[in-house]
Amino acid sequence: MKQARFLNQDCDIYLLTDKGGYLYFQTGHEKFFADEYITLIDAGQLPITEEHATFHNINQLDGFWSYATERFFSLFDFIKAQNLIDIVHLENDSMLYLDLDELYPLFKKFDTRLAAPFQSLKGCIPCFVFIKDSESLAYLIEHILSEMGNYHGTNAYIAINDMQTLASFYVKFGGDYLTPLPTLMPEYALYHHKRKSLFSPDNFTPLKFLSQNSSLFTDYIFDAAGLGIFLNSKKQIHFRSLFTPHFFSYSWGEDSKGRTVPYLSFKGKKYQIVNLHFPSKAPEEFTSFLPFRKELL
Repeated sequence: MKQARFLNQDCDIYLLTDKGGYLYFQTGHEKFFADEYITLIDAGQLPITEEHATFHNINQLDGFWSYATERFFSLFDFIKAQNLIDIVHLENDSMLYLDLDELYPLFKKFDTRLAAPFQSLKGCIPCFVFIKDSESLAYLIEHILSEMGNYHGTNAYIAINDMQTLASFYVKFGGDYLTPLPTLMPEYALYHHKRKSLFSPDNFTPLKFLSQNSSLFTDYIFDAAGLGIFLNSKKQIHFRSLFTPHFFSYSWGEDSKGRTVPYLSFKGKKYQIVNLHFPSKAPEEFTSFLPFRKELL
């Protein structure tokens, strides 16, 4: 949250949490939220939409996977109740390295409804999600409910988790409804072969899919966990990565306002990394606002 605020001084930032989290953050953390101008929201107190109620009735997931999917219904409740537009949702282990005012004109120019980075055609990683408005999110919500209502298997946590349903939403409805954000530059395929994912359904994805829409975001690379894991785990490659991050060089540099942000370089071209997804839950060593930080490599 502090990282997001450091690079985005003027936008509204909200933390949605359950009742337990709300009480925890209200006790001893008031100064942080006041200093960073972040609004704490108890999601349990939001007016629940009909779609959210339906999710509770048909949900076949449990534990982590249930929460991961339900967050979209909580977001839908909140966005609809507040009539918000142009929202970026960040998972709590995803660091933001860009002033969103640089991206919003691009999303607006191409009338983007939803946008997120993909690992493959079978996995969309919603660590960074642009949401135009509640109507745009409603299409995804309807699809998730349809996938759940029509699923009769025994491995719901694999078949209809949040990553799978976002990916199947894109496959079914296309880029007009969900824009894949580029996680790889198109030049990569000219020099290197596709890496084999250990999740076999990924391997039917052509490598060029990861570069889709790179012409719209020419100077940026988004992370769908592959880069974050690699940089924060002694060069470990994500088991589902279709590219090899060893082939890039990484460095800290400055953005247009002189703030420290990460860059990735490949074959003489430099890209600003928009976000890094750290499933290790240890992003504090990669902040822009501290004078000391972990070397990227």
